[in-house]
Amino acid sequence: MKGSDKIVVVDYIGNCNSKGEAIGHVLKTLKEANDFLGDRYNIKYMLTSDYAKYFDNHNIIHIFKHSSKVNYNGGRMKKALFRLKKILAVMKALRKEEKIWFLNTDFYLYLGLLLSFTKGKKIFVTNYIDYEKDEGLVGIIKKKVYQLSLKKIAVEFTTNPNKKTKRCRFVPDYSFDQSKYSKYFCENKQDRVYMCGGINEAKDIEGLVSTFNKNNQPLVVKGNFSSEIQYEKLLKVKNKNISLEHKFLNDDEFYHNIASNKYVILPYKKRKLLS
Repeated sequence: MKGSDKIVVVDYIGNCNSKGEAIGHVLKTLKEANDFLGDRYNIKYMLTSDYAKYFDNHNIIHIFKHSSKVNYNGGRMKKALFRLKKILAVMKALRKEEKIWFLNTDFYLYLGLLLSFTKGKKIFVTNYIDYEKDEGLVGIIKKKVYQLSLKKIAVEFTTNPNKKTKRCRFVPDYSFDQSKYSKYFCENKQDRVYMCGGINEAKDIEGLVSTFNKNNQPLVVKGNFSSEIQYEKLLKVKNKNISLEHKFLNDDEFYHNIASNKYVILPYKKRKLLS
């Protein structure tokens, strides 16, 4: 039985590849919001069109028309328009709803917050980016916008256990459901290092390839590269002990490959993360 207190979960970004297929962990966490909270709250969604197709229509109260596909096949003007549309989407959500959880966020959320009237609203934010460590003039501006907008937020959820502010709450960015994952259990694992998932600017894939070029250990990388140029470049410099495959992984293939390999690595660039 669902609760009557409505919370609107918002993803105004909709991380996807050039084909409009969802990439990264966001789709999983969006669905888990209802799995974890659906018995206490009436969870509704405001999503991009690329993500709405993965949800029941009766749970969606608004679909944003913009798409992050423009990050792959759009020019400078189209990308600038996409950023503006993200800000407007944030403002629309704030104008229409009372209790809002921005689950997938970037800097444009905080700009939208500053430009919006939020009195009487209860705003929750999940943040993975450490704006406090940004440097240079642009970094200083981002940090100031972030700090000012925090005054409008009720709770900021973060994966960084060391970030301790009045509104901050630490929440680990994972959950384990044995009924869902037990079918992937595998005892005879392949003796190699495996990397998978969305491969974007936050992942140190170049550093990983460089390291395994030197140690000659087997490395398999499967995932959606955000940069075709980077993928082609790495194909030319990698040694034979490294396998690179640029492809979209569905959930079944993603979990099966993780379970069947002895070692799994996620080489994040430290400056891109909160933790």
